Amino acid sequence: MGVSFNNIGEIYEIQGNYIKALEYYSKSLEIKNEIGDKEGISSTYSRIGLVYEKQGEYDKSMEYFEKALPMQVKEFGTEEHVDVAKTYALMGWTCSKMSKYDLAMEYCMKSLKIRLKVLDEGHVDVGDSYNKIGVVYSDKAEYDKALEYYNKGLDIRINKLGKDHTDVAQSYLGIANVYFEIFYRGFDP
Repeated sequence: MGVSFNNIGEIYEIQGNYIKALEYYSKSLEIKNEIGDKEGISSTYSRIGLVYEKQGEYDKSMEYFEKALPMQVKEFGTEEHVDVAKTYALMGWTCSKMSKYDLAMEYCMKSLKIRLKVLDEGHVDVGDSYNKIGVVYSDKAEYDKALEYYNKGLDIRINKLGKDHTDVAQSYLGIANVYFEIFYRGFDP
């Protein structure tokens, strides 16, 4: 039943109905807590954190990611797992939106390190990490580093997803924004 509520929450989340998504995620948590489904609890905490991030409620978002992370490490017996890497990536993304760039970079680098260790170097998740690091460097106005990481992510995304994928467009947009900042604001990469 908890999984069903979680799935319904995901559907509402995809539709952008965050109030309903949180309602169903909360129902899912109640059931998972009752039956002691620790794995399910950590993934639901991550989903709730993501919903709060999408709503711009970054402190709440971080609260749920911080609940999920130690549960995931305990569940997998290691920090070197793709789900842990994803949570670090989400934490980095959220911290960047809070203008906590050093902390964002720390989380994004942890995510990248794990992903490089457990996935192949050309995996799309590695490309996602590179892209997120590019965003943080761009936000910090470190444009040469931003371009370096955006381009690494772009190469992986083109190779794995094809040139017409929306993630490839996202990488190009990040690169274009860096060049806009460089030329419009007069920065030198």
